Amino acid sequence: MYENNEKSGTVKNGEGSVVFGVFTDLHMDIMHDSLFRLRTFLNAAERCNVDFIVNLGDFSYPDRDFLNRETNGKLSGYKIDPRAFQCNRDDEKREAIRMLHSFKKPVHHVLGNHDMDICTRDQALKFLGAGRAFYSFDRGHHHFIVLDCNYVRGKDGKFLHFQHCNHYQYSNESFPFLPPEQLSWLEQDIMASPWPSVVFSHPSLSDSHMGLQNREDVWRMFHRVNEDKKRVILCMNGHSHIDGVTLRGGICYANVNSISNMWLGEKYSHIRYSKEIDREYPYLKKTAPYRDPLYAMVTISEDQVRLKGTRSTFVGPSPYETGYPVSGSEFPTTPVLSDFVLSLKSPDENFRKENPDTPLHRIP
Repeated sequence: MYENNEKSGTVKNGEGSVVFGVFTDLHMDIMHDSLFRLRTFLNAAERCNVDFIVNLGDFSYPDRDFLNRETNGKLSGYKIDPRAFQCNRDDEKREAIRMLHSFKKPVHHVLGNHDMDICTRDQALKFLGAGRAFYSFDRGHHHFIVLDCNYVRGKDGKFLHFQHCNHYQYSNESFPFLPPEQLSWLEQDIMASPWPSVVFSHPSLSDSHMGLQNREDVWRMFHRVNEDKKRVILCMNGHSHIDGVTLRGGICYANVNSISNMWLGEKYSHIRYSKEIDREYPYLKKTAPYRDPLYAMVTISEDQVRLKGTRSTFVGPSPYETGYPVSGSEFPTTPVLSDFVLSLKSPDENFRKENPDTPLHRIP
C-alpha cells in the first residue's frame, strides 16, 4: 500500500505517540549502491514498525521511459541541462520506485532541489508517486507538515519554481525561498491543528549556510504561533549532508545527514572505489561517500522526541583530508547521524545534558 497523504492513523507506542523513519539525499544519479542503501533503510523501518516514512528530498531524476511518456514520445528532442548529472540508472530507478510502492506503510516525499534538474515539479511529483508538493497530515496526536522550498526569487521579485536547472542562472542569494503564499498557508495550517506540529523541508529553516533565504520570516511566524501555546516543536531537513541540531526560540531544527555522501565538488575529487565503478558513476569521485547508509528512526510522545540515528565511516579520505574547508558547512562534516533526546517541556535547558555528543547550536 502506497500513500502520500493521510489524516489519521492508529497509535501503537502509547496514547498519541508516533514513530517514523526518515532519510534524505539518496542521489541515485550519483551513487553506485543506492538500491542497497534504500533497501537497508526500508528493512530497518519495517523492523521498527514505523507509522510512516519520510524522504526529505534529492532522491532521483526520473527515468527515461517515464520522461518519454511525459513528453509524448519526444524524449529524443528533450533538452537536458549539461549541469545535470548525466547518468544511466534507469533500471535502478524503476526498482527504487517499486520498493517504495511496495512498502506497507505511508511514504511521504519532500521535493529536493535536484529532483527537478531534468524535469518540472509536477513531473517529479508524478515520478515519485506524490500527490502534492506541500501539504499536511495527522498521525497519532501530532501534526506533520511537508514544505516545498524550491523557489527562486527573480530580479522582479517574482518567485519561480525550480525546473531544468534554472536556479543556476541566479545568484546564491536568490534561492531557496518559501514563497509568501506558502508561508501564509503554513501559518494557517499550524494554527488550525489541535496537535503540536513537525515541519519537514529540504533546506534548513534555520541554517545560514545553504538554508532558506527568508528563514527570518519563518522564525517570526513561528514565534507568533508559539507565543501562547507550543505549536511547532520540531523541524527536520536534508540538503546540507551534515549532522547537527539548532535550538532556536524553543524549537529544535535537526539536520538529517545524507543516506549516501557529502558532496565536495571537482576541486576535492578522489577515486574511492574501483576504476570500473568510477567510469560508470562519474560523479561519485566528487563526493565523500559513507561506507554505510545513514538514516534515523524518530519516536515522538507527549513529552519528548527521541531520534535514533546511525553511524558509519568515510570511504577513502575524509573531506578535510582532501583540503575541504571546515567553513564549508554549518556543522562539521562527519559520517554520522547522531542520536538525540529532546524534552518538549524544557528543550533548551536539558538538551546538552541529555546529548553531550550531539553537534549543537543554541540560539535564543
